[in-house]
Order: sequence, then structure tokens, then C-alpha cells
Amino acid sequence: MKLTPRSLFSLKTAAMASLAALTGGTTAVASPLISVGDRGAIYFNGSVTLRADDNVFLNANNEESDIIFIFSPGIEFTYGSDAIWNFSAYYREDIYRYTDNTELNTNNSNVFLNADYSDGRVDASFDASYQRLVQSSFDVSDMSGILVERDVYRIGSDAEYDLTQLIDVGAGISYQETNFKRREFRDTEVISVPVDLYYNWRPTIDLSAGYRFRDNNTRGTGLDSQDHFFNVGMRGEITPAILGIVKVGYQERQFKDSGAPDDRDGLAFNGQAVWDATERINLSLLANRDLTYSARGNTIQRTGGGPRMDYLFTELFTGSAGLHYQESRYHDGALDGRKDEKWTADIGLGYSPNDYVELAAAYIYTNNESNRAYADLDRNIFQLTASLRY
Repeated sequence: MKLTPRSLFSLKTAAMASLAALTGGTTAVASPLISVGDRGAIYFNGSVTLRADDNVFLNANNEESDIIFIFSPGIEFTYGSDAIWNFSAYYREDIYRYTDNTELNTNNSNVFLNADYSDGRVDASFDASYQRLVQSSFDVSDMSGILVERDVYRIGSDAEYDLTQLIDVGAGISYQETNFKRREFRDTEVISVPVDLYYNWRPTIDLSAGYRFRDNNTRGTGLDSQDHFFNVGMRGEITPAILGIVKVGYQERQFKDSGAPDDRDGLAFNGQAVWDATERINLSLLANRDLTYSARGNTIQRTGGGPRMDYLFTELFTGSAGLHYQESRYHDGALDGRKDEKWTADIGLGYSPNDYVELAAAYIYTNNESNRAYADLDRNIFQLTASLRY
């Protein structure tokens, strides 16, 4: 089985499905509210979440707890339904209401567009989104009482073409802009262009060689850069029950300004695998290492990964559990030399009495160990979510 843009999206969806449920995502498959012709449908797609958070601001010394109500009404439009091409559009308004810290109350809009096309030789996908996020961040744990507010815009497209029976070529381009609402934080613009060549080594496994160019702009920091990632990889159906993809290689970050720090380079990788262990058990594994930017505009090298398990108790009840580790090494600026090791564990239970409704309960524990005292902290989150797609 070849992992094209469409099937890769399916793999990512399977690997992250239970995590989405923990954070209020909806997965129910329901009859539409309104049918549009033979292939179009309009759904109400929303949720209500009750969350108890014992460290809202991710602060080591002055932990602030709160009960948060999250109302997320949304409307979804789909068109295509297993045709050569498919399209979906989804709008959701996330309404946060804090019991104690009422000054944090906010309404956040989200818009997601997705399309894919496949005709046998060409597989292509397109996505665009806008999100308004107001969240706590480990990057600013030293700033008491602060949530990071930002607007995130993204647009991207990729395609793959069967050049011969044994060789495929793939390419893509994406643009992401992050605009922060506080002057202490630095807006970023990132353009990414990956190119890959695939060789059909076995009927269900491809080998790959690729290059990704990434242009990073951080306004007002003097730390603008360009990343070059040279990689080799493998993708496909390793066994009839295991689907996976991995890329590993050398990455270099070259800073543009003459007064910027020395260039950074080293190992980079990303991979994921999904294993249908039994009819009831699904296991997945994620791993990655990459360079990114913090809210203050300095480089962070993040290395992490971990396993996840989904278990089908009955047709109505599902369970999930996951463990994730992430190491963050901060470079440049005031945070230079900071190192964090973060462990996140979660466990959840889902109940779907019919095709329209999904109920979920979850507990999420986070421990962050840092060589900076203000970021050495714990967090516990309990939440209940009711989702409706109709």
C-alpha cells in the first residue's frame, strides 16, 4: 500500500484520533442535517467541555487552578464522498468561560478547509486554516498570569505523481504565519517546500530520498533563518497489520543576519506507525526531532515521541491511553542554555450511544523538569466532553 497524501492523512488521523477525543474533537459519523445534491452534506458539528485545570498558567511557584467551560458550536460542509475528489469546510467558535479567572474569558474562531484528488496516477491534497488560540505555553512559564494569544494562518498543498511503475515523485509547498497579540512575543512566517523521490522497493514498501527547504522569518529578532533537511526514508505496509512512514537525515539552520548566532546542524527525523494488534487493540507510535521557534523568537531543538493505545471494549465503549516525551533545548537570546524534559500521560474513556453523540472523559498529567526553576512544574487536567455531529 502506497502512502500518498490521502492515505498518509488517514494514517495521521488513526494515530491521533484518541488524542483528538481527549481535547474535544468529534469523530461520530452521522446522517447530515441538510443534504446538498447527491454528494454534498451540511452538519452541525460541535461539543461542550467541562475542564478542571490545576495550573492554568504553567507556573512553578504560583499555581492557579480553575474550572473552565468550553462551548464549541460548529458547522461543517462536505462534498465528494469517495469520489475522485473530496472537499470539506468547517467553521467552529470556541467559547471559553473561566469560573475564577473571568478576565481570561474569550471567543476564538476557527476555520478549516481541506480537499484531495486522486485519479490513479496523481494524488494531491490542499488545506487552509485560520485559528485564534489563547493558551498557556511552557515558553513563557516565567511570566506569571500570562496566556499566549495568537492568530495562526496556514495554507498548503502537496501532490505525488506516478512517474513509472517503480518511481514516484512528490512535492509540496506550505505557508504559515503566526501573529501574537503581545509586544513581548515575536511574529513568525514560515515557508516550507519539500521534494521527494520514491522507489517501489517491494509491492507494499517504498524507499525515499528527499530534501526540504524552509524559510523562517521572526519579526524584530535578527534571527531569521533558512533550514535545509536532506533525508532518506521508508513508507508503506510493513506487515498486513502495520502501516508506517519514517524520514531521517541531516538538517542545517543557516541564519541570515551577520550578527546572528552560528549556524546549527545535526540529526533530524520524523516517523509514525500504526499497528492493528487485534480486532480490539490499535497501537501507534510517533517520533520526531526538528528545529522550531519559541514565542520569543529564539530557536528550540525539540526531540520527542511516544506510544498510544486505543482499545475497543464494546461497540459503544472505547478506551485510550498515551505517553509522550519531549526534550526542548533553547538556543539564542535570554533563554539560551535552557533545557526542558516534559512527560505527558493521558487516559480516556469514550461512549457513543449512536451515530450522532459521543461522550468522553479524560485525565491528562504533565511533568516538566527544567534547569530553569520557573519552568520546573506539574499540571493535572480532568475533563468531560459531549460532542454532537448531526
